Amino acid sequence: MQLSRAAGRVFELVSTHPSRPLLIALDGPSAAGTSTLALAVGLRLSASVVAGDDFYRDMPEEQRWTLTATQGVAEYFDWQRLRHEVLEPLRAGRAARYRPFSWRPEGGLDDRVVTVDPAPIVVLEGARFGP
Repeated sequence: MQLSRAAGRVFELVSTHPSRPLLIALDGPSAAGTSTLALAVGLRLSASVVAGDDFYRDMPEEQRWTLTATQGVAEYFDWQRLRHEVLEPLRAGRAARYRPFSWRPEGGLDDRVVTVDPAPIVVLEGARFGP
């Protein structure tokens, strides 16, 4: 689907959804364009955008490649940290602050702190949030 058609469909759905804050989760395989779509939607709707890639856990590399998709979501993606550090503060109308996962070889959490301002719409983008 072209970016403009996908974004248009998201805008259509958002305009009919009355509750706020509204969470839009964009999910797809790696390199599918979820980051690009999230930024386009975020700009058009003045939404806060959260990168799902920031919420991975450190895991030995040999273990990463042995997990099924379901196990990977359960073990490698840090839902608890995403919920506690980002979604709960944004839902309460407060800014969210977190340290993103570092994709450097040493892994761990990055030294920088990301701040996400509260907004009526929050876009969460990432690769495969579920099986």
